[in-house]
Amino acid sequence: MEGKNKQSKALPKELCEKIQLDLENAMAKEKMYLRHDLTMHQLAKLINTNTSYLSRIIQETYNMNFPAFLNTMRINEAKNIIENPQHKNCVISAIAQKCGYKNKSTFNKAFKNIVGLTPKAYREHVCG
Repeated sequence: MEGKNKQSKALPKELCEKIQLDLENAMAKEKMYLRHDLTMHQLAKLINTNTSYLSRIIQETYNMNFPAFLNTMRINEAKNIIENPQHKNCVISAIAQKCGYKNKSTFNKAFKNIVGLTPKAYREHVCG
């Protein structure tokens, strides 16, 4: 059966569920996405899998690649910070750093791509 590639082989359901659960724990509980230097290799190692399996789980579960997944997690965190009245005086560059971005321009671009507004416009929209 030539022509079959590795991707067409289904992973065992139990393995998929374990990787997905470990991924969700690493992201939700440990907030690994806040690390500005997080790579897929580091994350795969942390949850005891390989990058190929991790990539497939992210693609199949969230319908996105690793960078998009990471940006989505970070931007959701940023939205929570912006919406929190305790952080109303927090400058955008500080929010960007808290959410794992090294610079404000990368953060602004990712935020606008995901939310449709810049972080400043979003703050004005939700906080008045």
